Amino acid sequence: MSAARESDPSLPEEQPTMAARPRASRASLPAPGAAPFPAPEPEKSSPLGEAPTSEPAAASEPRTGESAPTSTRTHLTGSPSTASLVRSSRDFLRQDEASRTHNFATAMLVVVVLGVACLLFLPADPLATKLAAGAMVVLGLGFLTLFVHTRDVERFDPAFVGWLAAVLAIGSVPMVYYFGVFSPFPCAVALALFVHALSSPARYALLSAGLCSGGHVAVALAVYTGAIDDRGLMRPGEDLPGSVWIFGQGAVQLVYWTAYFVGHSSFRRTHRTVKDLEAAVRQVAAREALLREARQELERAAGIGEPGRFTEQRLGPWILGPLLGRGGMGEIYEASHVDSGDPAALKLLLRGAYAESDPFTRFAREARIAESLDSQHVVGILDIGGPESPLPYIAMERLRGEDLAAMLRTRRRLRPEEVAKLIAEVAHALDEAAGARIVHRDLKPSNVFFTTEGSWKVLDFGVSKLIGEAGTLTAGHVVGTPAYMAPEQARGEDVDARADLYSLGVIAYRALTGRPAFVGKDFARMLRAVESTLPPAPSRLVEGLPAAVDDVLRIAMAKAPADRFDTASSFAEALRAAFAGTLRPDHQAHADALNATLPWSR
Repeated sequence: MSAARESDPSLPEEQPTMAARPRASRASLPAPGAAPFPAPEPEKSSPLGEAPTSEPAAASEPRTGESAPTSTRTHLTGSPSTASLVRSSRDFLRQDEASRTHNFATAMLVVVVLGVACLLFLPADPLATKLAAGAMVVLGLGFLTLFVHTRDVERFDPAFVGWLAAVLAIGSVPMVYYFGVFSPFPCAVALALFVHALSSPARYALLSAGLCSGGHVAVALAVYTGAIDDRGLMRPGEDLPGSVWIFGQGAVQLVYWTAYFVGHSSFRRTHRTVKDLEAAVRQVAAREALLREARQELERAAGIGEPGRFTEQRLGPWILGPLLGRGGMGEIYEASHVDSGDPAALKLLLRGAYAESDPFTRFAREARIAESLDSQHVVGILDIGGPESPLPYIAMERLRGEDLAAMLRTRRRLRPEEVAKLIAEVAHALDEAAGARIVHRDLKPSNVFFTTEGSWKVLDFGVSKLIGEAGTLTAGHVVGTPAYMAPEQARGEDVDARADLYSLGVIAYRALTGRPAFVGKDFARMLRAVESTLPPAPSRLVEGLPAAVDDVLRIAMAKAPADRFDTASSFAEALRAAFAGTLRPDHQAHADALNATLPWSR
């Protein structure tokens, strides 16, 4: 059975379509000794159809431990909201521009101090020195104002900086006269223009570039025509040809405008990239909103969290509460013990759930097999309704939290240390099952549950064995979910605990990389991918992941059962060591041999 989701869905890969059903009405439980499989009421509800055993739909049956309708989240937090992503990208740009401008103002204050030293000690013309001293006052105050203004990102105002830059551009013109129109001083001006164009809107950067360029041309023309005397520290000879003047000043202008255009083009590219990012984030948000709306519609159609046909009825020592979910197997209800009031999740077996002559026998046998597992990482069985019960049922512990499928829809992927904990605890449950000769056969993210107490539990042990037309397939009694089933399971062969180990490896790949290991447009193509291909190596998808992790997962996901780890715990131990960058020599050699025959895809 699939799980009802409490988190916002965003990955469609794990959500098959479920048809909406009319709301079921209340019904009384059949009397003891009566036929244990009451037919649905055709006027008010459709019979339960076969639910695919695949990654769960948003409104399908809840895991035995899921809350309805809201969930209690754990310390494994979800992804940021759309608004925060957009806001953070704009804040980043603003902070980057303010920081760059602040650092530049600091450097220019140092340059102003050095300029003052030049005025005091260099043998310059007195009139040029006086003009330069006035310009130094303007530049010093301007850069000091800019330094103070950009210390606080919240106060950063591009318009204020733009107008202040225009004042500084005017202040630089007397310095051209002081150093000379052919001095290296324009290089400092060009650097200032580049930084300003990199951090300010076009209109302000263009204004500053025009003032610097125009001021330099005005001084150069005045000197060349003799309108003013050339009093610069670095003066050309009196016999300098006019063509040299034109070429020299043209080169200065080229430096000015190159600095402006390079800086401004970088500014535009950065802002265009951020706008594209914001548009992509909004598209994702719209997609998530549509999926959330679809989930809510499916929940309403399935009646999740609302009274079901057996709500308020007593079944054995249990009083049934709201419906938690529906599926091909029947229905799951919130329940409480008549005497102790202890909560439980009660799974009812209804008519039409199985294509067997005696479904109750197998239902009870599989329930007792699951009950025999003594592991803190397996959902507990509290009670089993026997032949005397009006309806066959299994009472399971009521968990609080969310399953891995829901978690990965909000977080995309887990951190390596979280994956190590997940695999270690699920491996403990699988080894316990292997010791009892039980094969889960449908291990997948929706069957792995993270509780509010901070531990992982495996759900639905043995349930997949009960399905007549099993899993997401309908022929040959092949059971499981194609994207997570072992190759031998996909071929309909007998399986053992190593099939579950393979599924655990695929789960580790999915949780670690944020993408499914195998995809296909239909089940046939999916099965071909499972049997004969491998996904890209995890280290290619996750930056900084040790190559040893690739080797460990390569062994766990080996196509032949004999090539996999002997136990799930040995896989978990090897994976934990691989995250630290260590790998046993025999594991390294084994992984190399497997890669030689079938390497990771590119």
